[in-house]
Amino acid sequence: MKSRLFLIVAVVFLRGSGVSAEPPLVRFQVNGHAKEGLLLVQTDHRTVLLSRDGWLHDSLDGQRPQIETRLNSTFVATTAAELRSALQVEFGRGFEVVPTQHYLVVQSEGRGHRWPRTFEGLYREFVRFMKVRGLQTRSGRFPLVAVILPDQAEFQRELERLNVQLSRVAGIYQLGSNRVYLHEQGQRDYVAETVRHESAHQVAYNVGIHSRVADTPRWIVEGVGCLFEPAAMQSFHLQRGVRDRSHRGYVTQFIANFRDPTLLATELLQLVSDDTLFQTSQSVDRAYCLSWALTFYMAERKPSAFAAMLQETNHLPPFQTYPRLQRQNDFARWIDQSLPQFAADLSRFIESLR
Repeated sequence: MKSRLFLIVAVVFLRGSGVSAEPPLVRFQVNGHAKEGLLLVQTDHRTVLLSRDGWLHDSLDGQRPQIETRLNSTFVATTAAELRSALQVEFGRGFEVVPTQHYLVVQSEGRGHRWPRTFEGLYREFVRFMKVRGLQTRSGRFPLVAVILPDQAEFQRELERLNVQLSRVAGIYQLGSNRVYLHEQGQRDYVAETVRHESAHQVAYNVGIHSRVADTPRWIVEGVGCLFEPAAMQSFHLQRGVRDRSHRGYVTQFIANFRDPTLLATELLQLVSDDTLFQTSQSVDRAYCLSWALTFYMAERKPSAFAAMLQETNHLPPFQTYPRLQRQNDFARWIDQSLPQFAADLSRFIESLR
C-alpha cells in the first residue's frame, strides 16, 4: 500500500483535459531559487507545485514558478536536519533554530525553551482533543516551522517578504509556506491567544484535519482555530469542564448579539453557505464569534457530527470550489435537524455557559 504523501498522492495532475493519477516530480525555479517538487496543477491559468520543504508554490498567489525539467526519481521530503540548516542560513545571525519532536522553532538567540515547549504542548493538546472526539490524526511528512520574531517591525518586514498584506496582527499561519510567524511585542495574553489560534491552524493542516489543497469553508477553519484560543486549551489539566474550554469573550459577544433564534438561524445560514461574512469589517467579528460558537457546540454536544464535518471537508476534491448549495446540504446532513431548531439549541447551550 502506498503511503499518503501529505494529502497529495490523491491529487490529480491537470494539463488541459488530460488527467494523471499521480503528479510528476520536477525541478523548478522560484524567486531565484532552484527547487524540486511535485507538479500538482498545470493549466494555462495556474501552476501549483509542492516543494520538498513543504511550501506550496501557487501562481495565483503572485508567484512565478518556472518549471525546468521533469525528474525520474521519487519525491522525498526535506529532513529535519536539512531544513534546520536551511532555516539557519535564511534567518542568519542573531537567530537560532531549536528542534523538538515535531517542530523547528526559529527564535532570537538565547531565548531558551519557552517557545519550543509551548508549541509541543499545543500540538499534543490538539491531537488529544481530536482523538477524544473520534478523529484519528497522522504524523505530517514535513517538520513544522514556527518563526518567532523579536518585534512588530521585524514581523512586518517578514510579511512583506512573503507578499502577505496584513498589519496590526500578532501572528499568522501562512498556508503557502506552512509556517507560523509571530512576534513577541505586545500584550502578553493577546500574543499567547494568537499563538494558540495560529498553532491550531498549522497542526490541523498537517495531521489530517484540514487539507491545504481543498476549499474548506472559512467558518470551519476559523472555528477550529478559535476553539484553541482559551488558555485552558493549552493543558488538559486546566480543563475541568465545558465552561473551562469555552471562550469567555465569544460567549459574552454571542449573548449580546444573537439572543434572537430567528436572527441567529439567518446568520448561520449565511455563515455556512459562503465566506462573505469574513470579507467585510462590518461583519468579520460576527463571523468569528459565530464560527467559534457553532464549532464549539458541535465539538461538545454533537461530536459525531463534528468528526464527520472535519473528515468530509478534509477529503473535498483538491483545487475545486465547494459550491454554495452543496455546503448547505452537507451542513443540514451533519446537524440532522431543522436550522431553526438547531439555532434554538445552540442559543440555549451558549446561554448555559454564562
